Amino acid sequence: MGRPRVPLLAAFLSLGLLLVAGIVAQHHSGPAGAAQTPAYLALGDSIAYGVGASDPAQQGYVGLVYGRLRESDRYRESGLDLVNLSVPGAVSADLLLPGGQLEAALDEIEARDGGVEIITIDIGGNDLLTLARRDSPCLSETDTEDCRREVRDVLGG
Repeated sequence: MGRPRVPLLAAFLSLGLLLVAGIVAQHHSGPAGAAQTPAYLALGDSIAYGVGASDPAQQGYVGLVYGRLRESDRYRESGLDLVNLSVPGAVSADLLLPGGQLEAALDEIEARDGGVEIITIDIGGNDLLTLARRDSPCLSETDTEDCRREVRDVLGG
């Protein structure tokens, strides 16, 4: 009961960003029957990049999802491109920087005339790592006002 709700909040933030990205992709959809290969666009941090996997491009979760999608009935014939814009070490604010991942993603969507059909966003883990530093009030006790204040600061609210 005294555990922080940070993982739950991060999950909702990720889901919200994914829904927004899906709306953007639908808004930029091109004419039906366009002959361009559809794309899967990934944004995020080291997890989306594949850090920690023996072969990040193939064995990270983005690579694994991409492989399964390419084998699916939907993409077996048409093919599917992968555009992974993820950056190891990225924090949530990095997505919004000029020239950052979000801008690059919107450029990709526009260049493909809406041919980006799948978007995943995995961000926030590096933001939360600050809660695990040695002097963090959350490291030893999570149900304190100091910890709650730090979680609010990290989450920007």
